[in-house]
Amino acid sequence: MKIETKKIEIEKIRVHVKNSNRMSKEYLKTLKRHIKKSGVYPPLIVRAVGRDCYEMLDGHHRLRVLLELGHDEARCEVWDVDDAGALMLLATLNRLSGSDDPVLRAELLEEIGKGSDLDAISKYLPEQKKDLERLERLLEPLPDIAKAEMLSDLPEAFHFFLLPRQIKVLRKKLREVEGCNEASLFELLNITY
Repeated sequence: MKIETKKIEIEKIRVHVKNSNRMSKEYLKTLKRHIKKSGVYPPLIVRAVGRDCYEMLDGHHRLRVLLELGHDEARCEVWDVDDAGALMLLATLNRLSGSDDPVLRAELLEEIGKGSDLDAISKYLPEQKKDLERLERLLEPLPDIAKAEMLSDLPEAFHFFLLPRQIKVLRKKLREVEGCNEASLFELLNITY
């Protein structure tokens, strides 16, 4: 596939009417703050559809933010795809995403936060301050089992049995809450520990 990278006037880019991807207002504000502060964003992915006209395949929210910030042009990758390919890309590009390892995410955010307070960096990250605090707790050292003076100082396993459909629902809910499974479970149950 031929890919060309260039700046394109925003007025020449039209959004794809079949785009189904939506971003929360909070994430959109965070994206806007980031682009406004840094001026950096991944290129929009478009395809040529006629003379001097482009159709958006990926980057609808970035385009919206660039418009709100008063930009006249955007950095774009122009992909050479037909109508069927455009629909397939539209259906996949906005849906393919990985997930963070909570401990590695906590370490990354700790490094970012050196010399800054949580309020300052939370304005530019998708996590809210409470999420950042929860991730910080993941980096706290585990209790030293060898130094435990009493049996009650040791971690204890807790088991219960669920039906397969219940496990599926529980795992889905735990994925929605950042952090290790123990912290996520306490969050879901609204228990402070």
